[in-house]
Parts: sequence; structure tokens; C-alpha cells
Amino acid sequence: MYPVDRLLNWGGATSLALGGLLSLVALFKSKEARQLEAAYSVPSLAALKQLLKVVPLLVAVSGRVWTNKPIKGQLTRANQPPVEAAIIQEREEREYARRTELQLWVRDSDLVRSVVTEAEWALDDGSGVRLPVLLGSDASGDFLQLVGEEYQQATESIPRQLVGEIAGRRELGTRKQERALKVGEAVTAVGELAQVKDYHHPSTYPDAVRTRGTMYVLRAPKAGGPFLITRQQLPDVIASLRAASNTCQQLSLGFVALGAGLLLVSAVRQAWDWWQLRKMRSKIERARQARRAAASAAATPGADASPEQQEQPQGPVVPQEGPTCVICFDEPPNMEACCDI
Repeated sequence: MYPVDRLLNWGGATSLALGGLLSLVALFKSKEARQLEAAYSVPSLAALKQLLKVVPLLVAVSGRVWTNKPIKGQLTRANQPPVEAAIIQEREEREYARRTELQLWVRDSDLVRSVVTEAEWALDDGSGVRLPVLLGSDASGDFLQLVGEEYQQATESIPRQLVGEIAGRRELGTRKQERALKVGEAVTAVGELAQVKDYHHPSTYPDAVRTRGTMYVLRAPKAGGPFLITRQQLPDVIASLRAASNTCQQLSLGFVALGAGLLLVSAVRQAWDWWQLRKMRSKIERARQARRAAASAAATPGADASPEQQEQPQGPVVPQEGPTCVICFDEPPNMEACCDI
């Protein structure tokens, strides 16, 4: 197989694989959009009392973050008071530069620590009803935003710097970040409206819907499904997922078409090479048969010749005009005796 054919085959297979992967991503995005569309949109938290008989139910609610025990952030921006939040994620990374095989220095980082702290919090829309949210830190979405950052420059001794240069690694520093879901932030949440045992003090979740020792909360669906907390409106999230799905689907079709075209070109080239090889072998076989017939006639002179041909004097053989392709298979190569094809 020629290098061009190998390139075509590998390129075609890679394009088909990328097309299949993008198709799976498109299906996943489309499925997520359909699941969000299937969620029952609650116009107001006060309307939750009308849904108590149909729980568990996938719902979409909107409101502001409320908690009576907010968490205060440790990292704050300049000239700003400490952040009070319901969820805080502390993240610490060690940044360094590493030397590649091309002798280039590339910036990289390693995760040192990631801690999430969550208070008991609920959604409040001013309707007199609050909806507690359980384990909101496990939800997907853009509800965490950067509220504080700190960077500490690395200080190393000269011997350690020399060792790092030899090993191809330069320590740059440590970056600490805090992301939080601030109290009072307006969010949209999609999850399962469920009934759970009420082990909390009434002051923890005041104005929550309670009945006979149970409390209604929003949590991740037990049977699987979307659990989303976002600062965007739900229709915008669905439209974004639809657009991403359509883009991935179009790219998938393009890569599949490209891969199929490359494989088709490779197949045509291989078929053409096979046909040319078969044609050449046929010519060689005819040349061998002609040589065997000539050798047999030479071994029995005059056996197959007519009387007129036998009486003709033998003279020098004059080569025919025109190009002659000479390939020797049955005998060693010779400048004078070869088999013509």
C-alpha cells in the first residue's frame, strides 16, 4: 500500500470517528434540552401547594437564594466587604512551566485542593413560600461565580531553581480562588420536587411547605434526570442547548462526508492498482506462453513450418520498428535475449 493510500485510509477513519463522536454529543445535548422542556414550570413558589399530590415531579422554579446561616468568604476583592453565600468553592492550584520536547516552555497547573462548603439554603420569590434545595452543590450550571482570588509568587532557592531547570520544570506560584452562590442571587433551578422527612428545626427553613412530619424540597432526581441551577432564564438555556446540538450535528455530517470521500478515493485507487497489476500479469503470462511455443518450435525445426517456409534461406533477423518493453522472468537478464511484452 502506498503512503498516499495509508494517509487516505487513516484520514477517512479519523474523520468518521470524529463525526460519530460529534453525533453523540449532539444527541446528548438534544436529550438534555428535551428533558428541560419536559420540566413543569412553576409560576410561583406558592403554587407548589397544588402539586403536593403528584410528587415526585420534575419542576422548574425561579427565586432568590436565601439562608439564615450564610457562609462568609475568606478571599475578597479590594474595597469590597466579605461575601455571604450559600455555597462556596475554594480551589487552590500550583502553577508551573514545563519544557516540551521542542525546548519550549509551556504554562501548566496542578490541582492542590478543592473544597465545597454548603449551607442550608432555599429559594424565595416573595410569595410567602420557600423551597429548600438539598445538595445544590451537586447541580450543574453556572450558579458559581468568582468572588475572590489570590496569587502567591513562588520563592525558591538558587539550587532548587537549577534542579528545576535541569528537570525541565519552573515553579511559578500558587493561585487560590473562591467561587460562590451569593445570598440574594436570582437563579433558576430544575430538579425533582420530592417529599422528605423533616428532621430540621422549623427556624432552619421557615415558610417551607410541611405536612405531617414531612417537608417538600428540590433535589436531584432519584431516577436520573437534569439537576440544574443557573443564573440564566430557562428558555435561554434550552435555546443554547438546541444551538449546540445543531452545530455538532452539522459538523458531524461534514466529518462523515469527508471520511467517506477519503475512503472512497482510497478504494478507487486500490481498485485501479489491482486492475493494472492484473493486466500486467496477463501480458506476462502471454509472453511466457509465446516463449514456450518459440522454444518448442526451435527444438523441432521444420515440424510446423510449411514447405515454402522450409525452402526459404535463413537470413539475419531484422528487429521490428516501434517501442519494445522487455522484462525477463524465465532467464537471467540479457541485453540480447529477453521476453517481449
